Amino acid sequence: MWIGADPLAEKYNTWSPYTFSGDRVIDARELEGLEPDVLFKSRNNAAINFAKIYNVKSIENNKEYASGIYAIKKDNKIYYAYNKPNEDGSETGANVNKKIPNGAALVAVIHTHSAYAIYKDGDNFSDEEGDKDYSKKIIRDMYVVTPSGKLLVFDLSSGSTIVVSSDLPSDPTDPQSKKNIYNSKEINDLYNKNIKKYNGIKATINDNEQNVNIEEQIKEDSKNILKIKKN
Repeated sequence: MWIGADPLAEKYNTWSPYTFSGDRVIDARELEGLEPDVLFKSRNNAAINFAKIYNVKSIENNKEYASGIYAIKKDNKIYYAYNKPNEDGSETGANVNKKIPNGAALVAVIHTHSAYAIYKDGDNFSDEEGDKDYSKKIIRDMYVVTPSGKLLVFDLSSGSTIVVSSDLPSDPTDPQSKKNIYNSKEINDLYNKNIKKYNGIKATINDNEQNVNIEEQIKEDSKNILKIKKN
């Protein structure tokens, strides 16, 4: 039953106003009529998928994109997703979209670092009054996708920076780049490919699902991240 126009109809003017969940009704869901979200079996897999998609746009548009990564319970299992980044980013910053479904818990934030520039260190976290301070302020781990094609996470519990992946889309002008760059026309195909590769699952979640115990989930996430560091 259709009771009104899609609140994002103007933003997505290439989609029919009758399109539900981006025409991906099997593997994606919508947040109260907003953008479709895909579920992943681990937080890192959700972060990698974000990196694959939005580092392309970040480099091409030379602006940062920032999202929240949330955990949500489905059939007594925890799954992860990221929300749609806000469109207000600039070359040096972006506001994190913190809108998540009812019953979910924000467990981390993720952002890109725009295109490579010789006058800034985009391949690392910013420290004072930057990435790490924000992570401490909101008490959540932070991921960053760099123009060289790396995905880093600042693990708040240990205070360490861990490389999650180093083979992501990158800016070919970055001296550390592996030249893994895609143009915007390849994004949709890449997105669908990554859904399968990084354990995206078919699911629909109701807002009345059981809430996630956020403190326990953050502790569990930290254990999994530290395993990567030890390996």
